[in-house]
Amino acid sequence: MTTPPGNIPQTPVESSLVKSYGYSQADRRLVVVFVDGQPFEYGDVPADLVQGFEASTSKGRYFHQHIRGRFNGKKLEVEAADEGMCPKCGGLGPFGKPCEDCGCANYTDLR
Repeated sequence: MTTPPGNIPQTPVESSLVKSYGYSQADRRLVVVFVDGQPFEYGDVPADLVQGFEASTSKGRYFHQHIRGRFNGKKLEVEAADEGMCPKCGGLGPFGKPCEDCGCANYTDLR
């Protein structure tokens, strides 16, 4: 399996702005993959802010109000087009193949 964006496993979400996110509590890094497939990494994000993001009913609204513009965002490189993300667990792997982590879904296009 390939490495997830920013080396942080992703959690898929239902949102018109955010496709998935991952958080490393150890180094306080938040990686957000937007619906266009572009991942951004935000540094020094407190865990309680990420918990608020997780609990919010509107991920896009929460992101705009509490993260965007308050934390430095860095655009991450997108992996090759033959890579996809599992819509159920956020794992990455070969596009169109069954997910190796949960086995429940096929990897879909990141873009």
